[in-house]
Amino acid sequence: MIIPLRRIIRICLGVLLILLGIAELFLPGPGLALIAAGILVLAPNSRVSVWLKRTFRRLAAWLGRSVRNWKSRPARRLRRPFKWIAAKMRPKKGAAR
Repeated sequence: MIIPLRRIIRICLGVLLILLGIAELFLPGPGLALIAAGILVLAPNSRVSVWLKRTFRRLAAWLGRSVRNWKSRPARRLRRPFKWIAAKMRPKKGAAR
């Protein structure tokens, strides 16, 4: 398996930032900020990131289909409640007024 050079550089940079951040927790300096930066640099290479991207694409496609299907329905979805209300308000046959 060949790993692209960009990915190798990104992984090395992320690990280096995390290690420097851990060292700076004990030395004067922005240790937590460097750890956070290292995690952000490494995030695109994680399996969770790939899973989230795939899940987001599926969700976006599903929502797009749902909205298209909903918009393509006829307007009868708006008339149904009114028919039900009108049927309830009609006087029953044989009922005295």
